Amino acid sequence: MWFLTHIRRVRTLRHTLYLTLLLISFTLSGCSSVPKFDSTPTVDVTTRSVADIPMPVFDQSEAKSPRIASSDLTRGIVSAPKPFAWEELGKSAGDRPVQAISVGQGGYRTLILGSLSGHDPAAIDLTEKLAQHIHQNGIILGGIEATIVRNANPDGEAMQKGTNANGVVLNRQFTDRSAVPKPLSAEEPEIRLLRELLNKTRPQRVIHIRTFPGTKGAMAASAGAAATAREVADWLDFDFYSLPEGSRPGTLERYLSEQESQQMITFAFPRETDEEVVWEEFGDSLLNLLLHDDYQTRTLARQQDASSSADRRGIKNSPMPSED
Repeated sequence: MWFLTHIRRVRTLRHTLYLTLLLISFTLSGCSSVPKFDSTPTVDVTTRSVADIPMPVFDQSEAKSPRIASSDLTRGIVSAPKPFAWEELGKSAGDRPVQAISVGQGGYRTLILGSLSGHDPAAIDLTEKLAQHIHQNGIILGGIEATIVRNANPDGEAMQKGTNANGVVLNRQFTDRSAVPKPLSAEEPEIRLLRELLNKTRPQRVIHIRTFPGTKGAMAASAGAAATAREVADWLDFDFYSLPEGSRPGTLERYLSEQESQQMITFAFPRETDEEVVWEEFGDSLLNLLLHDDYQTRTLARQQDASSSADRRGIKNSPMPSED
C-alpha cells in the first residue's frame, strides 16, 4: 500500500514539474519576441489597385488643393467665330429665302439692309463683302453688333426687276404718319419680315445700301446720324441730304426718320462702280458708319492715300435719285 501511495505522489510531482517547466518555457518565449515599434498596418498590394494606394506627400507645405481657373482668367477667353453662313429669316412673296447674318455681341447695334430694289447687284455685292469682313474681323474691330440682310427683295434679284413677285415696289410700303396703317395681313411678306426684325434687334442705327444711275454718290441721314454721315459724304465726294425731308412718302428712310426710334442712313453709290473694286472703293468708309461717333477711326481713315474711299471730297450739287 505504501508502495502504491508513493508511486502516486511521484507521478503528481512529475506532473507538477512538467507544468512548471512548460509555464517557464512559454514565459521565456514571450519575452524573447521582437518588440513592434511601428503599428502602421501593412498594405497588401497584391489585393489592391494602384489607384487605391495613397501617394506619399514629401512636403506638407506644397500639398495644396487643385487650382481652378477663376472668372478673371476665363473672362478674357474669346471663342472662335462660327463659319460664315447666311441664315433664312423667312420667305418672299415669290417663296424665295430672305437671308441675313448677325455678327458681334454687346456693341453698338446696327441693322444693314441690302438694296430694297432687289435688282441691284453692286449693292448686294458690297453688302456681302461687308458682312464677310465684319465676321472675319469682329474681334479686331470690337464694339460692333450688326445684323446684315443680304437682299430684302430676292424676287427682284431673281427676276431682274425693282419689284417683288407681286409687282410691288417694296420701298414704298412703309406707311408714314399721314397714311392709314395697313393691317398686317395686307402687308407684303418682305415688309412684315423687316418690321419683325426691327422689333427683335432694336438697332440704334439702320443703314440702307443701294445704288442709282450716275457717276456721283449720295448719302442721306436723320438728325442723330447727320454729323457722322456728312463727314463720310464729304470724304467720298457724295452729296448729302437730311432726312426725312430728302425722302419720299412710303420709304423706309421717311418711316424711320419720322418715328425717331432709330438713326437712319442711306448709302447710295454710283451703279457703274465695278464690282471688282466696290469694296476697295467704299468698304472703309462704310465701316465708319457702323461705329457710333468714332471720330478717331475716321481720322485714321483720312490719313490714307487718295485712292482710299475715305479721302475724296468734292462739291455736293446733284439731287438724290430714287431707286425706281
